Amino acid sequence: PPPSAEPPAEEEVDALVIGAGPAGLAAAEALSEAGRRVLVAERAPVVGGRLRARLEAPGEPDLAWAAAAAARIAAAGAELAVAAEVVGLWHDGGAPLALLVHAGGGPGPLRLVRARRIVLCAGGHPVPPAVPGGDRPGVLAARGVGALLAEHGVLPGRRVAVVGGGDEGERLAARLAAAGADAARLPSADGGRIAGRARVRGVVLPGGGRIACDAVAVAGPPAA
Repeated sequence: PPPSAEPPAEEEVDALVIGAGPAGLAAAEALSEAGRRVLVAERAPVVGGRLRARLEAPGEPDLAWAAAAAARIAAAGAELAVAAEVVGLWHDGGAPLALLVHAGGGPGPLRLVRARRIVLCAGGHPVPPAVPGGDRPGVLAARGVGALLAEHGVLPGRRVAVVGGGDEGERLAARLAAAGADAARLPSADGGRIAGRARVRGVVLPGGGRIACDAVAVAGPPAA
């Protein structure tokens, strides 16, 4: 049999910050400027978190702030590891131990990090609408749609139903319309269903009406 790989050596830090969105960057900056040894692990290939969608909510910093914060964190001596996902986290007798899978050119593909403190800023995950067809291909997270459009100029479809109330849905619908899509707003899909087979063909409303679309962007609040 092939020889087993050597386990990675333990690294020690004062704080492991999981997530490099606005909260993670702010925490890492404060800790690093206070002289702590900080490692920031971000599973995406770039920093910014929800700011990458560029929906520019009132009072929220823009993506340029994220890049500037990352530069300040690095200048203060912290490490910001992108494409680094924390896949294991153990209390380990009160001395937390984390396992990272690192695809961003760090010390190795696997890293064991012993941290005195864990700062969890991983954000939430999108919740599909709890209606028949809510898990159909073409039902997408609004922030993911925003990032896809902002970073790659890609529309998820020609006709997009943006489901969910609030400012985030309004801003995404406006961005989609400005990019050439036919964007329809729908405060909720409750009581309806997502029609289609291999992918979305429309949203059937509770009263029997129908919004024709080839993609659905869900703008509800993410789950923790």
